[in-house]
Amino acid sequence: MKILFVFIDQLRSNLLHTHNDKIKKQGFDQSIESLGGVLFSECFTPGPNTFRSLSCLWTSLYPPQNGCDNGYSRYHLKNNIDNIFELFIRNGYEFNYLQSEH
Repeated sequence: MKILFVFIDQLRSNLLHTHNDKIKKQGFDQSIESLGGVLFSECFTPGPNTFRSLSCLWTSLYPPQNGCDNGYSRYHLKNNIDNIFELFIRNGYEFNYLQSEH
């Protein structure tokens, strides 16, 4: 099984045909559509910013429990808790990342 997780910070999904039929289909819509999958349109996060939101996604814990309650998840996420990446590695998944340097 392959899993593709696309996270784009501050993307206005209401300006995409994928999420809004009234918008003309553009290249990004076509790319997403060609991949298939599921669009989750009612997702909310308990974190007020990207770092805390991602830490919740990675750990299934609120920021005060996962350690990322006041800064970058890279530096504040607790080491002694499970996260989604460790779970996948234990189950034989391999990772390929494409991420901006910033």
